[in-house]
Amino acid sequence: MEPEKGMTNLETAILLVAFVITAAAFRFMLLNMGFLTSQKTQTVIASSLEESTTAHQVVDAIVGTFQLNDDQTRVNMTSAEFFLRLSSGSNYLALSDDKLTITYTNVRCHGVIFPSNGTVGTITCVNGDGDHSLERGEVFEVYVNFSALSSSTVTLGTISAWGLYPHPYEWWQITLKPTQGGAVTIRRTVGAINKTVEALYRHFLKIISRFSRRRLCSSPGLRRLCRGLWAPRGGPRAFP
Repeated sequence: MEPEKGMTNLETAILLVAFVITAAAFRFMLLNMGFLTSQKTQTVIASSLEESTTAHQVVDAIVGTFQLNDDQTRVNMTSAEFFLRLSSGSNYLALSDDKLTITYTNVRCHGVIFPSNGTVGTITCVNGDGDHSLERGEVFEVYVNFSALSSSTVTLGTISAWGLYPHPYEWWQITLKPTQGGAVTIRRTVGAINKTVEALYRHFLKIISRFSRRRLCSSPGLRRLCRGLWAPRGGPRAFP
C-alpha cells in the first residue's frame, strides 16, 4: 500500500498567511502612491493659486524725461518713472532685491538693471507701510535711470553710449520678473519728442493706427516709425 501525500493544515496556513501579507503590502504600496499623487496635485494647485494672486499692474502712464536735440534720432530718453499696484484679487508681491529682477531691452541691447546695478533701477514705497512688499492699497515707484547704463551693464553686444538710450520712433521695454507671481512686460514706442518730459501711454500704437498708413508714412521723418509699427508679428525690426 503506497503512502498518501497531501498538504497538512500547517502548510495551508503558512501559504495563506504569505498571500495575505503580500496582498497587504501591495495594497499599502498602492495607497501610498495614491496619497503621494494627491499631495503633489494639491501642491501644484496651491502654487498655481498663489502665482495667480500675486499679479501687479502699472498705474496710469509712464513718464519719461528726454535730452532734446534738433535731430530726432539724437534725442535721448534719459529716465522713466512709473508706479505699481496690485491687481484686483491679489494678495501681496515681494519687491526686495532677492525677490525681484528687472530687465531692460531696446532694439540694440538687453540687460539686468535691478538688482545687479542699484544706480540704474530703484524701487521706492510711495504709499504703504514702508516694507519691501507690495500689498493691497499700496503704491510703489519704479525709477529707471538710463543715463547710468554702461556697456558693462547690458549683456548683448558692444555698443556706443548712444545705443543704450531709447530714441524716438523706436520701441523699448522693461520686464519685472518676481520670484513668485507673473512677470509684467512694459513695452512702449516713443513718438516725436519736443518736450523734456512726456507721458508715454501704451495706446500710442492704437492711436497711430487710426490714421491712414499711406498718409502717416508719407513723411520722411516717420518712415522709420512705420517700419517698426507694421513689422511682422515676431516684433519690430531693428532700425538701421
